[in-house]
Amino acid sequence: MLENALVELLRQEYIAQHHKGVYSGSIPEGTELPAISYLVVNDKPINTIDLTGPRQADVQISSVAEQDDQAYTLAKSIRNALPSIKGVHAGINLKSIIENQEIPSADEGSSTFRRIQDYTINYSE
Repeated sequence: MLENALVELLRQEYIAQHHKGVYSGSIPEGTELPAISYLVVNDKPINTIDLTGPRQADVQISSVAEQDDQAYTLAKSIRNALPSIKGVHAGINLKSIIENQEIPSADEGSSTFRRIQDYTINYSE
């Protein structure tokens, strides 16, 4: 359900105006850019024995574009939007979204630029 919420958030108009699509894992070859890929790196319960309480997930979001300024603008729109989002989205209750770091990168062997953002998401189902 977290992945459904991520897709919903990344397709909000403020962010969607800067990309052509949202993909889990990697962006398929031949996809029109700019685009977003995301990966849930870790998703675990917080302080619960029965695994039914609040959860914390580490998520990596990549903004990929043919030009560095496009990747930067897309990453900036994500950075500006996500931390302020709370409440129920796609069946999960978002408590907080915290950006941990952003890493610019040029993909070797291709003509694409990437901004990788790491987030911690606190939520409950």
